[in-house]
Amino acid sequence: MSLSSKEIDNLKPDLITMSPPCQPFTRQGLKQDCEDVRTQPLLHILQVISDLEYKPYYIFLENVKGFETSRAKEKLVSTLQSCGYKFKEFLLTPTQFGIPNSRLRYYLLAKFRFGTSCVNMTQELTTSLRCEIKKEDMLFFKNSGLDSEIDSSNTAEGVVCRGGNTTDDEKTPLSFYLENKPDLYFQDYLLPDKVLLKFPMILDIVDRRSLQSCCFTKGYGHYVQGTGSVIHAVSHDKFIEVYKTVSLLNKEHPQTVELLKQLKLRYFTPREVANLLHFPSMFSFPSHLKKKQLYQILGNSINVYVVCELLKLLLQ
Repeated sequence: MSLSSKEIDNLKPDLITMSPPCQPFTRQGLKQDCEDVRTQPLLHILQVISDLEYKPYYIFLENVKGFETSRAKEKLVSTLQSCGYKFKEFLLTPTQFGIPNSRLRYYLLAKFRFGTSCVNMTQELTTSLRCEIKKEDMLFFKNSGLDSEIDSSNTAEGVVCRGGNTTDDEKTPLSFYLENKPDLYFQDYLLPDKVLLKFPMILDIVDRRSLQSCCFTKGYGHYVQGTGSVIHAVSHDKFIEVYKTVSLLNKEHPQTVELLKQLKLRYFTPREVANLLHFPSMFSFPSHLKKKQLYQILGNSINVYVVCELLKLLLQ
């Protein structure tokens, strides 16, 4: 809120990236939109951009699904158009890139004075990256090695990511992202008895072979429903057997906890969540942060890979 157009003009930035507070637009929030005080910094920055003498060449914004239908987005688009920007909007999730984790997010790429771009800068909300790459630019991707990441190609070792909807054969299993530690290490991440007793039927449970997991939110590890997946450590047959037995018991039956403990249900560790968000291996957390704080930080974060691919397209 304290930034002025004069300060930004002195910097002459080529690129402005934005990730405004998402609470005014989330499905679980009050959806107060522009009336929410947390939207004021975005509205202020839009005014600053309008007043700039030296407009940045590129603008990149990220937010939650729901922002695309907000009045704040309308103000954003109106500002960009009046300032001479051409833009493209996306709703993308990492599963489209072969990453086994859902995180549907809104992205906007804007370029000043139209110019050239590898992306068709039409004003239609797009849900796939692959179809938006111009045919004349595919030669660039082939020559640069990006073709194997953005378009279909042979699966190689490691994480294979693409910009369209991938088939199961093209996706990477969760095992690639998990920490290789002894069982004792994961003791602190086992689900507590009270969760096993009260919420056995609303848990989203995956295993090492799974090609999907739910979006991790800042409430992961604290709240149960809709905050992210948990993982079991037994065979599929054993998992089915235990849950069939549990489903026949009365709600909060004392035997439920002992049965579910056989599955070794645990939370994903903060490092594993960071892996799924494609933070590099050299990335580390400050040592003084507690587990709850780590989950909160990661829950408010972005998928690094998806953002990188969008930035490549915007800046080429």
